[in-house]
Amino acid sequence: MSLLAAQKLSPDNLEEGYRLIEQMIAELKKKSDKAFGIFGALFVMSFIVSAASGTLLFTFIFSHPKSPGFVAYLILFLTSFFVMAFSLTGVRWFQNRKFPPVRAPYDVMLPPELERVMSDLRTGRLSAYTSAGYGNTILSAVQASDGVLLDGRISPETFSNRYSPLLLSRQEKLWGLFWLSFRKSFTRPIYVVPDAMPDSSEAPCLNTDPRFRWLVGGAMQEFMINLDAFLRENISPDDQPWYRIAFTVARREMRKGAQHGALAAAIKAIKQELVASLGSDLGPQGGDSASSLKALLSGRQGRKDIKGYFDLKGP
Repeated sequence: MSLLAAQKLSPDNLEEGYRLIEQMIAELKKKSDKAFGIFGALFVMSFIVSAASGTLLFTFIFSHPKSPGFVAYLILFLTSFFVMAFSLTGVRWFQNRKFPPVRAPYDVMLPPELERVMSDLRTGRLSAYTSAGYGNTILSAVQASDGVLLDGRISPETFSNRYSPLLLSRQEKLWGLFWLSFRKSFTRPIYVVPDAMPDSSEAPCLNTDPRFRWLVGGAMQEFMINLDAFLRENISPDDQPWYRIAFTVARREMRKGAQHGALAAAIKAIKQELVASLGSDLGPQGGDSASSLKALLSGRQGRKDIKGYFDLKGP
């Protein structure tokens, strides 16, 4: 997986690609350490309070069971106990972004090349596997290009974890900061199987409506180059993932044809993928995305015509 990421960032110099990855991950690790520090401190403090209040509560049960102090210590003990339990389970919720509500999938801004890789992993367009362990290779094991057997497919949902970019590192010790459950993490290398990677060619374009030629025409590679240029010049880094998903899904869906209801179906598919990838289908400014997507598919961003950013070649 780290090799694929390095190739995407620097095809001609893998070491430079690895360096860029580690530089990005260093920032993410700082945020991970801070979060673990907060939850750790919360656990220690709540444990101390629970132990102290529990001891006093045990004493009051026999000596002053009906006194106001007994009720106060009972409330303090129950509160601190639940805080302690929360600090243990909250780490997993926090990593999986169950709270607070957020739009960006990760705590670090990824280069466009890596954002596409992680997005494809999150949505299942790319398949990731762990290498087979000794003595447990299953009959359906996949073989990587270097001959390594792979027998554990990683759930796409795994890559929605806010710290999953840590898996791009070559440093196995960093994988341990990424929890799958209670202190269970990856210990074996992760492979993105080449055969599972999407082909550069697309399904034939069945949409001949000239209004959508800018979106569905030309080759996918050219479209992505133009899309990168548009995002770079017009969209803030925080909003780029939203627009990238919207454009790529819109192209895929609208190439199926311009039949009645195709536009509504495309918008529905985009919103579903936004929820799967970003956790929400809200628009870039936090409002309803339906109106923004309707404008986008007609070639407008606000009042600006954006069709000129894309080559108007035939399908």
